[in-house]
Amino acid sequence: MTSYDAPIARQVDKGGVDMILVGDGAGDKHLGYDDTIPVTLQEALSNTAAVDRAVEDAMVIGDMQFLSYGTSVEESVKNAGKFMKEAGANAVKLRGNDRSGVGRSS
Repeated sequence: MTSYDAPIARQVDKGGVDMILVGDGAGDKHLGYDDTIPVTLQEALSNTAAVDRAVEDAMVIGDMQFLSYGTSVEESVKNAGKFMKEAGANAVKLRGNDRSGVGRSS
């Protein structure tokens, strides 16, 4: 299930959902952007932290948004760590394709 804020996350968690994704869809569904591209790392971390504070049982997954990973291994790991250390995420989600190099072994 997806949630972008504490009130919805609290209800989703009480409903027994095992995992909550704090997606970059917050851009156009919660933050007023036309799409997900403008979502900043700080906005994503803030949304993830709000959900984490509201949840008692569900696993919280932070969604690493556009350009928060893939530019370098060091930057990718640092930003993933921010989701877990600063925002309380239990895991992070990223997506890639053949051109991004994400998910390919070297």
